[in-house]
Amino acid sequence: MGCSPPPAVAAKPAQSRIQRTSDGTISIEGARFEIPARFRHLRQVQIRYASWDRRHVWLMDETTGTALDRLYPLDRAKNAQAVRRPIKTTTPPVAAAGSPAGVAPLLRQLMQQYAATGLPPAYIPTSPKETDE
Repeated sequence: MGCSPPPAVAAKPAQSRIQRTSDGTISIEGARFEIPARFRHLRQVQIRYASWDRRHVWLMDETTGTALDRLYPLDRAKNAQAVRRPIKTTTPPVAAAGSPAGVAPLLRQLMQQYAATGLPPAYIPTSPKETDE
């Protein structure tokens, strides 16, 4: 932040890319570029770059057109040797549902309605037949 893109890049139109949620990267002409962690929440990002010079790729604010940050290529060799740190999610985890307590409410209601008719059960389970060998 605080830097602005070179004039050759600033004159280029902004392009839209969808960020990979798994690793926070985007693809530009077959090369992957890392999105800074503070922009991981963005699904779609706007970028500007000169097609002949991918050393200067900029993440842009689509509403104001200002440069947010410079993007750097993903170093696959360094990335392969690095020790991973867990990425902290910004959304709170979903509370795990408690164990089911008996019969589901709608099924219980249907069973009560059926029992009120006085009819015998529609399905009577039988024991498996024993085969003679």
